[in-house]
Amino acid sequence: MNKNVISPYGLFSCLLIGRIMNSVMIIVTSDTVFSDSDLILRPFFSIVVILVAGLPVLLYIKRFRVTGITEAAARIKPVYGKVTACIYVVIYIYIGIRATSRFDLFTSSVMLPETNMTIFIVILLIVCTYNAMLGLRTIGRTSMVLLILVELAIFTLVMFSLKEVDYLNMTPFFLDGVGAFVKDVFISASYFFELGIIPLLLSKIRGNTTKAFIIFIIIVLLQTTLSAFMIVSTLGNFANIQLFPAFSISSIGNIGIFKRLDAAITAFWIFGIVVRLSFIIYICTDTLSVVFPKMKSGVRAAVVLACISSAALFISNKISRFAILTQRYPLMLVCFFLISVLPSLVLLGNRKKERNNKKNEEKIVS
Repeated sequence: MNKNVISPYGLFSCLLIGRIMNSVMIIVTSDTVFSDSDLILRPFFSIVVILVAGLPVLLYIKRFRVTGITEAAARIKPVYGKVTACIYVVIYIYIGIRATSRFDLFTSSVMLPETNMTIFIVILLIVCTYNAMLGLRTIGRTSMVLLILVELAIFTLVMFSLKEVDYLNMTPFFLDGVGAFVKDVFISASYFFELGIIPLLLSKIRGNTTKAFIIFIIIVLLQTTLSAFMIVSTLGNFANIQLFPAFSISSIGNIGIFKRLDAAITAFWIFGIVVRLSFIIYICTDTLSVVFPKMKSGVRAAVVLACISSAALFISNKISRFAILTQRYPLMLVCFFLISVLPSLVLLGNRKKERNNKKNEEKIVS
């Protein structure tokens, strides 16, 4: 049995875990406001941007079906396959660095304040690398089980936090102007790095990808809207002084003898970040095989581990580095743009080559 294939629902379980972790790890900065009702409206517009940007991905899936984007790019010219692979590796190593650095900040400020978590983060990344080496099928199955547990935890958290909902915390829409809202919509959409994973792993997916993608989009929309509603309605202006507003909700609810629900939720977040980082490391390791086909998978995994861990440790030593490398929204927009455009370029390149081949064949026949 091939350990490097995955079902569509296994894939989108991995992606949904990533979305949940991304929501939890969103932090408050000087230019973000979490108390405005615009936060509730934003997911609907962000999804529209994502769907428009995702049209090339859907067209790519329809055209190639079981061919990964690096292989399709190599059909145009072999060097194009390597360049495409390099772009994806850089993007997802950057995503891995962001995820690791944010989790490092989370552990050192929420789990164990004022504690140096360097050794913990390194061990975590080593475990994630080992998980990545077990194969895509294992990651997919693990994520499906974990997703059920995480969704149950979120449902429980929401149910026992409803009593804290105060509609007086709601503000008028577009309080800061339409321009600020539009900017936030594009920033929110730029975090949707999942668009690039689908064409990248297309040759390893066994099943109806389009159907699973639509279900995934619907779940993301509903879950993001619910999270935004809970943040605004329960925390109000208090959300703006919390480092991790989404996680702060877990500290206001309690279930009978569980007076600290946040402690239970934290365990799920740790498992979630393990799945997310394992998935990212697998993607980078597998894609590097296009650039270095003779390099063993263990060596490629070690290279990815070294890149993410060294960058994360460099960032963790100084908060100013964290702000520069992980809070640069233009950089996220560039990554999102590349992820959206690359499938179109590969499609156009293949069509052009097919036309040229057809013309050459006609000349030979004539």
